[in-house]
Amino acid sequence: MIATPTTIVDVLRGTSTDEFGDVVDLDTVAIPAVPASIIEQRQRPHQPRDGEDRNIRYFKGRVPRGTGITKGDRLRDTKTGSVYVVESVYQQANPFWAQDQSMDLVTTDSE
Repeated sequence: MIATPTTIVDVLRGTSTDEFGDVVDLDTVAIPAVPASIIEQRQRPHQPRDGEDRNIRYFKGRVPRGTGITKGDRLRDTKTGSVYVVESVYQQANPFWAQDQSMDLVTTDSE
């Protein structure tokens, strides 16, 4: 892994239906104990039409290449218990060194 891991995550997969027929996520661990770098980033764009500043939080994640994480997986931080949903997965192009698997994440924690 190129990025410095900031935590260990369990990759969660799977869904089921509840008694009302709604789809619910299962906490089935598909890939345990994956070293990961999860970084929170903030952006503060100014909206000229209404004169307001907004705080936008988003998360970037990196795991070792070949980990097998896919869009829709959930990552549970084993240190904090926070759960992140993987919105997209990509790998930077580099002709000399195989890059980490990168992800755009959304937190499921409420503020």
